[in-house]
Amino acid sequence: MNEAELLAKLKRFSEEDINLDDLQEIQLAVLNKERTELEYKLAKSQLLPTLSLNSAVGSGYSGRNQELVGTTMTPKPMDVQLRENLYQTAVLQLTIPIFNAYRVKSAIKIAQIRMQQASLDLEQVQIDLINSIEGLLLEYENENINRQAKFSVANTNQALFEASEKMFLTGVINYAEYAESKFMATQSRLDYLLSLSQCYGILLTLENLLG
Repeated sequence: MNEAELLAKLKRFSEEDINLDDLQEIQLAVLNKERTELEYKLAKSQLLPTLSLNSAVGSGYSGRNQELVGTTMTPKPMDVQLRENLYQTAVLQLTIPIFNAYRVKSAIKIAQIRMQQASLDLEQVQIDLINSIEGLLLEYENENINRQAKFSVANTNQALFEASEKMFLTGVINYAEYAESKFMATQSRLDYLLSLSQCYGILLTLENLLG
């Protein structure tokens, strides 16, 4: 990637570029928090009485269920037996948690602790991400300022080198002075390109972090 491409990729970040809710780490922490809240509600529900209704409907057929037809005993037809043997049952059951109340309360306490821990984990993830992002943003901004300053120095040294080259060719300065001017121009140019690369590296880290 050349200098022009690197410069084209540099950007300034604004608050609109950063949305913690979209980050995978935050989403996972939120899901974990929601899961522990559901577990807590489920554990609390075990203390409440439950009322359940169970019902059953059935019928049956037997070859021994016979009737007299003329002088012969024959099994009753299936549709007749199904109607005659039809039965319905319904059981209403009330369950009150008395004997397992201690176990349920222990489960509630554990679920509550997990829910609180999940909330703390979410807060910690948010804090860590904010610190990381703010640190990278500051580093990126500082390096951008440093890059701009080194760009000015490189341009100045390049102009001085071009002037010293003319003076060397006309005999105004000696070779040592010319070589030193050339070295300063080359070194300042390398310093600028290194700073530009560092800016791009920080930018990539930020973009990967922000998704």
